[in-house]
Amino acid sequence: MNAISPIDGRYANITLPLQDFFSEFSFFKYRLFIEIKYFLFLIDIIPQLKPIDNTVTRKSILNIWNDFSTQDFHSIKKYENTTKHDIKALEYFIQDKFKTINLEQYSSFIHFALTSQDINTSANILAIQDAIKSVIIPTLQNLANSIRIHASSMKNDVMLAFTHGQPAVPTTMGKELYVFYYRLKQQLQYCNQFKFTTKFGGAVGNLNAHYFAFPHHNWDKHADDFIHSIGLYREKYTTQISNYDNISNLFNFFKTINNIVNDLNIDSWLYISKGYFKLHTDPKQIGSSTMPQKINPIHFENSEGNICIANAFIEAITRKLPVSRLQRDLTDSTILRNIGSLFSYCLIAYSSTITALSKISINDKVIKSQLINNPDVLTEPIQTILRKHQYTDAYETLHSLATESNIDNDLIQRFISNLPSHIYNELQHLDIFNYIGNSNNFS
Repeated sequence: MNAISPIDGRYANITLPLQDFFSEFSFFKYRLFIEIKYFLFLIDIIPQLKPIDNTVTRKSILNIWNDFSTQDFHSIKKYENTTKHDIKALEYFIQDKFKTINLEQYSSFIHFALTSQDINTSANILAIQDAIKSVIIPTLQNLANSIRIHASSMKNDVMLAFTHGQPAVPTTMGKELYVFYYRLKQQLQYCNQFKFTTKFGGAVGNLNAHYFAFPHHNWDKHADDFIHSIGLYREKYTTQISNYDNISNLFNFFKTINNIVNDLNIDSWLYISKGYFKLHTDPKQIGSSTMPQKINPIHFENSEGNICIANAFIEAITRKLPVSRLQRDLTDSTILRNIGSLFSYCLIAYSSTITALSKISINDKVIKSQLINNPDVLTEPIQTILRKHQYTDAYETLHSLATESNIDNDLIQRFISNLPSHIYNELQHLDIFNYIGNSNNFS
């Protein structure tokens, strides 16, 4: 009721799954995960930590993360109110936890030789990866499957295609929908193969403190191994922050996906307006406060609007994230706190399109009527056969026929019947409902 953003208000039931990845509580839990896993990783590297190398102690340390609670969250925020620094507050919180498990003497190795962005960036990227794999991709797969099911059910529904908004040649509604399924599946393959990268290299990316404290260790390899152990890949050469080129590429993948979904929204909206699709709704649903007959394609429109906002986020983020003043400024931190909003608008859009598709069916009467009323589209196959038989003015002849104001099916049949018999034989069975190429040949 009091939410400023529709993400947490009107659409909260849709975006709820993303709270596990992008809420303030979740962000601290991800950052705690990185800190704890890093400390556990150091046990195998730093001699001073060898005494705590046992299963029970490791489990107690890991449970600091496993048992993270709202009370723990508020403890960190209390520190942050004083420090005005989120990672330092987190470090103090972990120190307090170490006291409770008798590891206080090892507290100096919490956040050892790191900078805040080693933790923040890694936590952000890990959250993005998890959200995409757990929520976004499954939703897109549901959308793709919905498109595929509709395409399969409409593969024999021949309709008039439109290019430049004008009648073109016959196709099938199934094939036209399958195009969107094909496009989405291509992009989902790219996303599934994507390697999520993060920065992890100390103050300005050179692991200065690490090598100064323990010069005989191969810290580059240690850093690579640690980041790989948490499911990410390390960017080897960076400043204090990630280069953000890779994550920008990921967001641009989603801009492409959004454009595909929006193309489907717009085409479906137009098919509804032409009467190609019938739109079904709940009898109790109101389409207009003044026109009782109205049934509107509101879910396609809702998706289109939310994609507009999501893509605006992506364009702003990808324009700014890869650009920083010298080795660091703080703009990336502010921007990354809005990633949850970006994916929320995407999720709302995908969910709306899924709902929209569930409310449409083919209007067989209208698509057949449109085909029958546009027999001139058969001038393409006729002139093609004439070309095959080396008629040099085939196109011009049919162009002249097509522009006659009284062209109808009878005129076309008379034209065909006056052709030489060997050509007539190829055209005598030409029909507007069978001139569809391979438009129903998909699985």
